[in-house]
Amino acid sequence: MNVPEKTESLTEDEFDERYNPQPDPADGNSIWPYAHVEDKATEFVWSVVEVDDDLFVIPGWHVVNVIGYNVTQVPWSHENIEVRLDNPHDEHRSNCKDGSEDCVI
Repeated sequence: MNVPEKTESLTEDEFDERYNPQPDPADGNSIWPYAHVEDKATEFVWSVVEVDDDLFVIPGWHVVNVIGYNVTQVPWSHENIEVRLDNPHDEHRSNCKDGSEDCVI
């Protein structure tokens, strides 16, 4: 019986250090459109997905909730990796009280 691997969670900094994401040469953005990655080897492609207003990077090709892709210099070694991207609103949200006018994000 195959037991699924535990998901490895990385911070954005750990992801950057370990896999070295590359900017799209067309515009310098870190999130690439599908048209710019369709010819890349799968093990270098990561999907940027939105889940409950948070962004995650996960290895390989995905289509549900995908906003774009990352291409890394170092290939991923297994599919059970997730990277939660830093959200500049997180600190602000944690200080919000329900219904406060100051909490508009």
